[in-house]
Amino acid sequence: MPHLIDGQIVNDRNAAEIISGLRGRILETLSGPPLTSDAVINAADDLARSLDRDQILSVLAAAGIEGAAADSLVADTLDSLRGDYLREKIKRELDHPPYQPWEAAPGIYEQYRPLGVLTHIAAGNAAGLPAVSVIEGLLTGNINLLKLPEGDDGLSTLLLSLLIEAEPRLKPYIYVLDLSSRDTDSIRALLEISDGVAVWGSDAAVSAIRQYTPPGAAVIEWGHRISFAYITPTGETGETLVGLARDICATEQLLCSAPQCIFYETGDRRALLDFARRFAAVMGEISPGYAAPAIGIHAQAEISSSVLLAEMEEMLGEKAVIRDPGLGWSVLVDYESGLSPSPMYRNIWVRPIARNRILTLLRQHTGHLQTVGLACTPGEYDEITALLFQTGAVRIVPCGEMARHYAGESHDGRSALRQYVRHSVFMRKG
Repeated sequence: MPHLIDGQIVNDRNAAEIISGLRGRILETLSGPPLTSDAVINAADDLARSLDRDQILSVLAAAGIEGAAADSLVADTLDSLRGDYLREKIKRELDHPPYQPWEAAPGIYEQYRPLGVLTHIAAGNAAGLPAVSVIEGLLTGNINLLKLPEGDDGLSTLLLSLLIEAEPRLKPYIYVLDLSSRDTDSIRALLEISDGVAVWGSDAAVSAIRQYTPPGAAVIEWGHRISFAYITPTGETGETLVGLARDICATEQLLCSAPQCIFYETGDRRALLDFARRFAAVMGEISPGYAAPAIGIHAQAEISSSVLLAEMEEMLGEKAVIRDPGLGWSVLVDYESGLSPSPMYRNIWVRPIARNRILTLLRQHTGHLQTVGLACTPGEYDEITALLFQTGAVRIVPCGEMARHYAGESHDGRSALRQYVRHSVFMRKG
């Protein structure tokens, strides 16, 4: 299995050998001069300016990501590497760069310092996300140990290799390990030399990592989140439906901010079905503009079983299915309200909801909710957003903007950079 060590891809060393040698390397790095955020920002900005767009598209194509989705991902990746973006991120999330002291009271100074060694347990739901996580660790001065997700597409390793080429001083701050999640001995050994671990994944993955993490090490959870759209009859417009269809197709619903369900504010089954048909017509127009994704056998099995089960329940009058004849997408109508993940890959649930039932239905998912794509009238906005925030949702945006992010935006309601530093205090006399 390939690893990235000292800026080089290595295939002929096992994980145990690499991890056993990391402790000495880490101590040597920690005893040297600190890694400044300026060094990281300049390297990332150089990479953004010199990045071979065709090379990135080739990696994405091999992972089954092509067309408009690939173009969007490349654009987002370039934006997230630019110097102005990263400087704004530090300003918004930390106020002060790491190692830069400020006077909190006469003779008393505070500063942010890195945790030290930060391990990233990455998830595979978004191409390049592991590299973004590492860059956040670099911005805060940490040594970063990255465990790649199963079946990684190679984009993160490529980006980090190129980042080291742009700034060789980053070599001792980036280690990429292609470990199996079943190799618990290696994962445990990795965490034993870590001051913190950033976990991207399901509740089960987070719980497992907590068991392996030694006392005193910080566990920063970036667990799976679920997002949805909320549309009122008076807020529905053609622009809204087009934007929502694009949110679905551009992300294949793989991102935590992508819609898994559309709640339509009605108690009438006919009105719900009519809305689903209108949205299906829009999906039929928008979906062909996005290249068909490469869907793994397990995901395909889940899609097939979900659609077939819904079609069986349709015969009992409990559900309805509107699907693309070419099987590229489906709109699954459930006449009972509730929230659950969709089969993804352009298969979306449509469910009814009553405004006075928002808290009852969604409050039980607190801690797992993220983005709401909201379409309503200005007169409805304050009431609905207040209720949605009370459920635990952390982002409310217009339909069509669900996957859009900006520099310094929180991860699931928390600042990422603030999680990766210690808030230190020191005193000076004279």
